[in-house]
Amino acid sequence: MNDYCLLGIDFGLKKTGLAIGQSITKSSRPLKVIYKNVPEEIKKVIIEWDIKIIIIGYPEYKKQSIIHKKIESFAANIKNSLDFNLEIVLFNELLTSEIAKNTFADMRKDGVTKKKSADFDDISASIILQSWINENIIDLNAYEIPQEKINLFIQNISNMIALTKANNQTLILVTQPIFKK
Repeated sequence: MNDYCLLGIDFGLKKTGLAIGQSITKSSRPLKVIYKNVPEEIKKVIIEWDIKIIIIGYPEYKKQSIIHKKIESFAANIKNSLDFNLEIVLFNELLTSEIAKNTFADMRKDGVTKKKSADFDDISASIILQSWINENIIDLNAYEIPQEKINLFIQNISNMIALTKANNQTLILVTQPIFKK
């Protein structure tokens, strides 16, 4: 499974954000926000994009709340609704909605997007998915690059969010230095 697509999901009780990622490019991008028929819409995306792994944002607080149960139920419902086996991962979404909200506000201010101010859940999904990709797919140790160059690269990339127009959608590259030791 060298080249495959991933689906990032920012689950919400009123709306759900979706993002698409690719293992070959090790990047993600916002796809859409869905308000109704969420399981059916997700199933369509899974089939259309030939998704192999689903990453669902999961707030990792010390105290469990109702949203944790809802997300767990949502993940189980997706898995049970499919006729094939698919890996579903619950991944920490700490502060992604806040980051997405700020990124979205900057995009509207800069004229990059005209979407409604409440429609940033796909950006949150992209941040969740990119964080998972950074932590689980990108292996900086596989490259023979001097450590000081890696550190400089990470420092520069960590301070940057690149925005691009693409068919009335926004492409966001979000990177953060995540290392597994």
